[in-house]
Amino acid sequence: MRAASPESSSIAAPTPRPGRRLAVAPMMDWTDRHCRYFLRLISRHTWLYTEMVTSGAVLHGDRRKRRALDPLGPPGALQLGGSEPDEQAEAARIGAGLGYDESNLNGGCPSSRVQSGRCGACLRLGPGRVGEGVAAMTEAVTVPVTVKTRIGVDEHDSYGALCRFVEAVADAGCRTLIVHARKAWLQGLSPKENREVPPLRYDWAYRLKHERPGLQVVVNGGIADAREATAHLAHADGAMLGRAAFAMLRSIESGALGSAILSPMVTVQVPPSAVAPTRRGRSSIRRTT
Repeated sequence: MRAASPESSSIAAPTPRPGRRLAVAPMMDWTDRHCRYFLRLISRHTWLYTEMVTSGAVLHGDRRKRRALDPLGPPGALQLGGSEPDEQAEAARIGAGLGYDESNLNGGCPSSRVQSGRCGACLRLGPGRVGEGVAAMTEAVTVPVTVKTRIGVDEHDSYGALCRFVEAVADAGCRTLIVHARKAWLQGLSPKENREVPPLRYDWAYRLKHERPGLQVVVNGGIADAREATAHLAHADGAMLGRAAFAMLRSIESGALGSAILSPMVTVQVPPSAVAPTRRGRSSIRRTT
């Protein structure tokens, strides 16, 4: 699903909020510090998110791992995983001290590894607990505390259930919600399948924005190019790109993308040596400075 549904097409566009029109999603094994360094060379204003880091790892990780959390310049967000409010609050405080402009709580990753740590999409089943974490984080820091979530999990996939979750986190102090516009299956689908199989419901994200104009809504999921990202800005505050961001690098470098969303982009020459194959068979960014 790419286009808005007919019922959502009548929803008035929100006033754009500067700085959040375009973001690159947090992605495990992708958005590490070297990748974010590279992306920051290309764009000065796109919001960049770290890979998910558990609050326990932030609190108890060694100094080498702590250095890997360098925000590499604004605007950047530290994505945290966890479900213990005290740990979440302290991890958010550390992130703010490192210079991050946002603490983001992972409420959308369906992988079994993440679930085993009581992180990710399984948190959708306990909105009260998530609200407690958001409240603790909001009290601990002055930077925005945001939540990234799916529209549903398993059979808990009604719009009403989504609204109850949103109400819990909004009442706790969350003013920005990143909505991956698919449900997630906690069992039976791989993380890759969970990014592709469940149908997209962008209209639910649009409807949230329409019903809660004071809530900043960023749409995520299935956005393939700049044209689609720009189209979402007619109904939401921002668009978040996933792996498509890397497929767009050549267009970004050549200046082929539309200025409506990518005007902060700057042209850089990307040497071939900056991209090196990994043992997994995909490309990764090699640090060049």
